[in-house]
Amino acid sequence: MIEYEVVGDDRRPAVWLSIVLIAIGILGCFTSTAFCPLALRMTAQNPSGLTVLHGVAALVADMVLPVWLLWRHRQPFTITLVTAAISLVLPIGNTVPLIALACLLGRRRGAASWWATAAVTITTTIVGIVDAARSPKAASTIKTLLSPANTPDAADLTVSWFTVAAFIAAGLIISIGSGLWRRTQRATTSLTRERDVAQATNAKLGDELSRREERERIAQEIHDQLGHRLSLLSLQSGALETQLRDNPDVVKAAHEVQAGAAAAVNDLHSLLSVLTESRVTPDLPLSKLAEVIDESFGAGQPLNSSVFIEDADRVDPAVSRAVYRIVQELLTNAAKHAPGQTTTLRIRGNPRDGISIDATNGYIGGWAGGPSAHSRGLRGITERVELLGGSLHYGLDDNLFHVHVDIPWQ
Repeated sequence: MIEYEVVGDDRRPAVWLSIVLIAIGILGCFTSTAFCPLALRMTAQNPSGLTVLHGVAALVADMVLPVWLLWRHRQPFTITLVTAAISLVLPIGNTVPLIALACLLGRRRGAASWWATAAVTITTTIVGIVDAARSPKAASTIKTLLSPANTPDAADLTVSWFTVAAFIAAGLIISIGSGLWRRTQRATTSLTRERDVAQATNAKLGDELSRREERERIAQEIHDQLGHRLSLLSLQSGALETQLRDNPDVVKAAHEVQAGAAAAVNDLHSLLSVLTESRVTPDLPLSKLAEVIDESFGAGQPLNSSVFIEDADRVDPAVSRAVYRIVQELLTNAAKHAPGQTTTLRIRGNPRDGISIDATNGYIGGWAGGPSAHSRGLRGITERVELLGGSLHYGLDDNLFHVHVDIPWQ
């Protein structure tokens, strides 16, 4: 099959342009039909039935074929080749085939478009030569158009072949030239549109990168300042516990303060590691995800995992990084907030459906009553997923905490 390429999009052309082209097509068709041997036979006394049928077919073609140009954006090859073939059978002239060819060249490129151009060139040349060879003047469109206005219809004129060739060439040059000019316009518009989309995407990515860097900077400042104060609080509560050993209530309260401060410091470390992971985590293909889960992420906690990803090495690196970090965060949350509970992890992925992650673990309070470290971790996962155009859902069911993540393949 001969190949071709669509230039730009195939949106319907402007209505005003279609009206203009249809009007030109109808004018050209009726002019060619009016000045041909068939028209002379039709106006003679007692024309034959075959002549009448031939004339009716020509008049129908004169009205229908130009209207067919409304669909030139969807059927450019069909319209061009069919109208060119009909011009050899019916006296409709070359106007509609040449308009169709110009529209084809404006919307398609490739070998197929040039084969269509060759076909229209052949039919246009044949129709032009046959028309120029007809006599008298009233039976030839070319002779009628080129002869003086006062020349009798019955005159037997001769037109030089150079003039005929120039007449035919002019029609082809206008058709092919306007088609190629329109193609250049459409290609330029398409490239401009693609450039604008790329610039908008780059601007969006730049803004997101700036926001991410700002979040990392703020997280680091919070970690440094709040971590320092929590460390001082832990030291002071430890000193208070040592100095007031004779007062059990004070010792207990000081111990609780110390434990709470230590837990808060650990949470800050975990939060900062999540926010800054992109600068320290090497890129790993998803084909190694199951191995990494068994060796690292799931170490020290009961875990049932199932990983099946088609074409794992072909996943976009950004998606691959996100999957690793999401899995790490889910298992970290489960270890923190449901220690000793078995976590079930199921990961599936393919180029058609994207990647889905399901995590389930036993629930040990601390989430349903209000915001907690657990919900903060999930908000971080949600932000990461939304950046990739995915979605996240989580909730409680039968005392089990479920998380479901969907991420596009790329």
